[in-house]
Amino acid sequence: MRQRLRRVDLRFLFLVGMLVVVGSVVIGADRPARVVSARLPVFPQGRFAPGDSLPDQQIRFYQDRLADNPRDALSWDMLAIGYMRRLRESGDPGYALRAEESLHRALAADPRDDQASSLLAWVALVKHEFADAATRAEGLIRTSPSDDMLYGILGDAEVELGRYPEARQALQRMMDLKPGPAAYTRAAYLRQLHGDIRGAIHLMEFAVEAASPRDRETLAWTRVQLGNLYFGRGDLAGAETQYAAALGVYPGYLYALAGLGGVRGAQGRFDDAIPLYEKSLAVIPLPVVAEALGDLYVRTGKQEEAERQFSLVEYIGRLTQLNRVVYNRDLAFFYADHRRHLDQAVALAEREATQRHDIYTDDTLAWADFQIGRFAEADRLIARALSLGTRDAQLLYHAGMIALGLGDHPRAARYLEQALQTNPYFHILHAGEARRVLQNLRPGIPPRLISVAAKTGSRGLFQRR
Repeated sequence: MRQRLRRVDLRFLFLVGMLVVVGSVVIGADRPARVVSARLPVFPQGRFAPGDSLPDQQIRFYQDRLADNPRDALSWDMLAIGYMRRLRESGDPGYALRAEESLHRALAADPRDDQASSLLAWVALVKHEFADAATRAEGLIRTSPSDDMLYGILGDAEVELGRYPEARQALQRMMDLKPGPAAYTRAAYLRQLHGDIRGAIHLMEFAVEAASPRDRETLAWTRVQLGNLYFGRGDLAGAETQYAAALGVYPGYLYALAGLGGVRGAQGRFDDAIPLYEKSLAVIPLPVVAEALGDLYVRTGKQEEAERQFSLVEYIGRLTQLNRVVYNRDLAFFYADHRRHLDQAVALAEREATQRHDIYTDDTLAWADFQIGRFAEADRLIARALSLGTRDAQLLYHAGMIALGLGDHPRAARYLEQALQTNPYFHILHAGEARRVLQNLRPGIPPRLISVAAKTGSRGLFQRR
């Protein structure tokens, strides 16, 4: 499965106020303080069936309360949190709109409800309104400077806006105020972006340790993120252990199923990988999972089945207006990666770049530009995408192919070697392509053998088979 599916998505860190911890940690330090105390969620337990997830319990409990008292602003706030946590559990962006509606109902009941205002900044992140989320969080911090959640929202927004020093500052403040799963996970992602995979793994291990076993989804989600980090450095055994542990905590968890499908694909166990992806898609059809399954079908020579999955990617990406926002970059990348609708790929990526300035948006636009032959512009963008020192095999692969397009064979070979050294399993198709290209770039191979490919992007020698 592509490394992109394994990146920590900070927009879905819905760990608001679930743990109370003491101590402090510096994001750049080797080891954070241990969690020493915790409390249960603020709604009663034991009222619902044991198999219900905490978000489901929270939603039902506060819906019941609001049926009796629709002017209860706190209940509207807690219902919104339940919807947002259910969003991460299900992957359905529609829950963000339900949460937003609940928060507006809370403010209608109590215009002084500061918690609702904070949560609306949270919703803005999910809707990819990053500048608005940052502005809201900054305004709220001025009146509530000790609210750790606000620094988390601000840090998330700054990351998506490409303002990494500001993100580090915000997340350090969050960590100082309340070290715990939400802070550890965000700090891990920041370390990952800066190439410190070992440090990211350590912090994610602390997040797993700090997660409450009563909240099965949060614990499973955190283990999946740890598995993603292991996969990103090519450690299939470590990744498999975490995905299996996540499924042990939360059977049928879609992200763990997809992660384990990626491991099985990397192991060449395609017949095992396919049903895992299918089970994940049956929970909620996420575009990146459908694309990964389609690529696996291409790898196994099942083009008709692949096309069905690729059609599903496009359908999901355009299903609703919110889907078009949330999955805009995914769709641009899909088009570029599969050489479909390339003008649209560039247009979508350029539109995303007007409001989102992180390294992965630079990478998406670079890859789209490369596919239409704009090698110089692609090279400028991929250099910016690599500027943090991120050890992401997919970024390095793109840099290698772009350098090849420019005819810079030594640099192309260097980047492709780095990609395969970072993670030899980074993509079910492109990892093999990187090896073939690298073999042709070794000393003694005449440049004429790759000249056609250099002129045509990923066509010719590099066309997917």
